[in-house]
Amino acid sequence: MGFTDLKSCGTNLPYRFDSGLAVSDEEVASIDTVSGLLKGVKEGKIKVKAVITFFDGAGKAGETVEKETEIEVKEIPLDSIAFDKVIKEMVVGTEETLTVIYNPENTTDLKDVVWASSDSAILSVENGRVKALKAGEAEITATVGDKKASCKITVKEGSVKPAPGQDKADGTKTDSTKKDSAKTGNSPKTGDTADVVLYVLMFALSMAVVLFACRRRFCKAGR
Repeated sequence: MGFTDLKSCGTNLPYRFDSGLAVSDEEVASIDTVSGLLKGVKEGKIKVKAVITFFDGAGKAGETVEKETEIEVKEIPLDSIAFDKVIKEMVVGTEETLTVIYNPENTTDLKDVVWASSDSAILSVENGRVKALKAGEAEITATVGDKKASCKITVKEGSVKPAPGQDKADGTKTDSTKKDSAKTGNSPKTGDTADVVLYVLMFALSMAVVLFACRRRFCKAGR
């Protein structure tokens, strides 16, 4: 791992040391000798050895300290896969994107996905992007190793506009903010700090005017 000057570690000793790391079997695990990061490659057991050699001020090697520990590397098999959402219906010309969820997420198995459509004339799929081509019914399947996830989708004809946030045929998404903004107008919402403060100030100013008017009225009546 390189030389380290003990003065830089807060000591006044004119010494330095050289530390090194090694694994007994690099086919099971590898180690970064600079950062000390240990990475498992396959299931098995290895021994990790750390060696520290001390040097005096003249650069002469002195005492060497060795420490060894045994580590077991385990594989985390993939139990199942699923889609991030359920798609039941689509309209011709629209697109949707499916993402595979792995269980467990930290599986050590390969995560390569093979996508397929039971009828590519009705639904096409590429890297999880599903496109409705014509009316009918088809099934989209994702395969990872021996695990599978499928989704049966009915495609309908029509000029029905994609739902807010759904992909259009050209790959863009519909704007779901215009309709909402028309409903809410300029009413204050959570997070609109500036608007809320303005409403509070206007309310306080109105109350101050009312109190001032009442005070003058009572003062005149007292005279």
